[in-house]
Amino acid sequence: MVWAWYLWRNSLVRDVQPNAAHQALARWEHYADVRICTQNVDDLHERAGSTQVEHVHGTLFHFICSECRSDYPHPVDIPSEEVLRAEPPVCPYCGAPIRPDIVWFGEMLPHIPWERSVAAAEHCDVYLTVGTSAVVQPAATLPRIAAHAEKPVIEINPARTPESSLCDVSLRMSASEALPLLLAARKAAA
Repeated sequence: MVWAWYLWRNSLVRDVQPNAAHQALARWEHYADVRICTQNVDDLHERAGSTQVEHVHGTLFHFICSECRSDYPHPVDIPSEEVLRAEPPVCPYCGAPIRPDIVWFGEMLPHIPWERSVAAAEHCDVYLTVGTSAVVQPAATLPRIAAHAEKPVIEINPARTPESSLCDVSLRMSASEALPLLLAARKAAA
């Protein structure tokens, strides 16, 4: 296991602050029911103030047993400096090593966040696909699910993606540029 690397990554993410895109989405909740379905394993949406976030690839800040998948019930000490070697804590139930609750290559997505993400795509008023390459499956199918449900799909991405052709609108901008502008337009319309 690569426990030391995950401790280092966890400490790096804790030092990063939400950007203008995260903040705009959080403020958008004052005007609409916003459901965020993210492939990112950080907590930047939550720290910006978003309240309905589905982590389809899990999160670095929750830990589980690598075997029995039980939640690890204790806090994990995150060092402030990079460590080269560290042994993970062990599961109090089965003794196997603890790991971050994130999806590793070849693993299934967590069922509940995935089902909620699909439901959000099927029942939204407008679906925004933001800053994704749209190649990581099955998450890349969410815009297509929204389009098949006849929901307008807006893509925010500096470059075209494999899903660009199904989008009703494509904004070739970064999320940090586009989302504050869309929020301002939403506020003006309220």
